[in-house]
Amino acid sequence: EREREREREREREREGKREREERNRAETIRERRKKETKRKKMGVFGGVIFLFCFVISFSSCSVVNNDDVSQNDCLPSSLKPSPKLIMSIVMTRHGDRTPLSLFPNTKSEWPEEKGQLTGLGMKQHYELGKMFRERYIDQHKLLSPTYQPTEVVARATQKDRTMRSAQSFLLGLYPPGTGPNLPESEEAALPHGLEVVPIYSVPTKMDTVLYGYKNCPRLKKIQKAAQNDPIYLQKVEHHSELLEELSELLGKEMTLKDVTAVAALSRAERTHNRPYTLDETYWTEKEKEIDEVRHFVLSHKFPNHFAGQLGVGFLPVELQARLEDRVLGEGPRFLLLSAHDGGLLSLFAFLQFKYDELPKYADYVTFELYEQEHTNDRRDNDNMDDPMGETMRGSDEKKGRFFVKIRYKDLPVSTPACVGGIKGDQKGGEHDGVCELGVFLDYLERMV
Repeated sequence: EREREREREREREREGKREREERNRAETIRERRKKETKRKKMGVFGGVIFLFCFVISFSSCSVVNNDDVSQNDCLPSSLKPSPKLIMSIVMTRHGDRTPLSLFPNTKSEWPEEKGQLTGLGMKQHYELGKMFRERYIDQHKLLSPTYQPTEVVARATQKDRTMRSAQSFLLGLYPPGTGPNLPESEEAALPHGLEVVPIYSVPTKMDTVLYGYKNCPRLKKIQKAAQNDPIYLQKVEHHSELLEELSELLGKEMTLKDVTAVAALSRAERTHNRPYTLDETYWTEKEKEIDEVRHFVLSHKFPNHFAGQLGVGFLPVELQARLEDRVLGEGPRFLLLSAHDGGLLSLFAFLQFKYDELPKYADYVTFELYEQEHTNDRRDNDNMDDPMGETMRGSDEKKGRFFVKIRYKDLPVSTPACVGGIKGDQKGGEHDGVCELGVFLDYLERMV
């Protein structure tokens, strides 16, 4: 009976917490309405003055108007669109690592154990963190110069190489000297003013966000069946001579999948100056064919869009929730996801993004959320109880207020989620990889 009473008390506390949260949300909405009303009242008076000045300015501009002058040239610079970066989600592949697989005739030794991040891998992510510090702190002022727990969230798979990659990245984002000092002192709390940023993770079998492709029985069946389709069998036949040669050289009967491990081992040996398992003459002769097989096998892990939908797991749900929260002014401004090439490849398949090369160590995808300032949308108070709502779902009045830029490294990601970019044409062009937030969220919701 006492236990039931305690449970009822806990339920009352939870209910009270929910009520307080609802009251806070309602208060936030009321404040937004007040500000919007005030803005509109000021806009009426300001609009009269602006119209008078604009007519004079535009008339002057029209006198000298010619084919080389655009209408935007007649607008004051303060009225031209200036999108503001309000959030970024960065998903990375871990840095350089030791080989995952060795063979009976492997000549190199790896005391660091299999699949461990190397010093080079740490350096790669440290430099990546420095690059994003320059972009998001120095340039866009998205983040504070020092770590703020409400601004940054980092998550990694439960593998040493992804966690240590995230640590290295965050050390570049918040370098020595940015850490806290002791109370009432200029002395750094940690040596060299180091900052410590938490990295969150869940067990692999429970990780449906970054390791969805590891936890989907249906996907495994699709992948197994794909090894028996005509295209796959043709590849086996086409590269049968290579497989026979590698089997003899490495002391193990080789499959197409094994060739990916051969490529990783050979490159790791050359990067770290270890003895070559495949001599230089043979590697030079066969490197192109080995890479061709590797590209086919890894891209074939998600042979179609449906496989990508399964493999990406609940990552789209995470993206959707984070972006929606940020539009409401809630949640972190920066989300780091430290993952593997399989995570990026499943994401590419989900987005139907056609890539020319496989993700290398420390490659990354960014989802940058922008708010378009100085828009001419006509919001009314009736819609302020849903500050996202139609803004993100494609209302004509609010179209384009928020938009997302998707990049793979420095390249725009061309995806059906953003066909034609924010202009809605089919050519894309400068808006390739850019789409209205509502369009992108609808795609995520429909495709999960």
